[in-house]
Amino acid sequence: HQTSTNALNQGVLSSSNNEYVPLTSYVTNLVSDYIKNPTTSFGFMTRLQNENYYRRIVVASSDNTDSTKWPKLQVTYKIVASTDTCIVLKKNAENIGYEDAMVDDNRATANFGTYDVIPYWAWTNGGTSTTGHSYLKFPLSSIPSNAVISSATLKLSSVNHAAEGSNSQLSGSNDGIVSRVTANWSEGSINWNNKPATTTTN
Repeated sequence: HQTSTNALNQGVLSSSNNEYVPLTSYVTNLVSDYIKNPTTSFGFMTRLQNENYYRRIVVASSDNTDSTKWPKLQVTYKIVASTDTCIVLKKNAENIGYEDAMVDDNRATANFGTYDVIPYWAWTNGGTSTTGHSYLKFPLSSIPSNAVISSATLKLSSVNHAAEGSNSQLSGSNDGIVSRVTANWSEGSINWNNKPATTTTN
């Protein structure tokens, strides 16, 4: 599923009811803002567009046992009068600085920095409504500050998870959005109560 970045510099993740379909979002404007504003850019946040339960997306984190499903950010950029350079960023030995984690308003002080999925959802748990967001941080320091971003694509892989379930459109569309995070955070300490701010403008 592929969609474009909208006028608010907000990536869109298409709805899916299939745990085998990768989710793709064009985040060119978000990465351009990231490069232009490195002191106020600390990754992406994903959440549902409509947070009325019951709807959910479950995707693999970088702690998932299947490394082929880890989140990826592919960026193509150009320096003036040069050819395009394409890089793929994900968790590996070369890309030190990658982080991801989910946050859950029903477990507001819990940290999920080593969890094997980074879902986003609106659901209920024991009759209590619950909402989840996820955060991803890619190391973009290798991209020169004067680079022109030709394209940037965020790729997430849906999975069927024993605890979190799988993608669901029980009450309607589970379209998601991707926003730029504007305050620093760490996967080892982030939770719902201290989650950083985000923006949909450049």
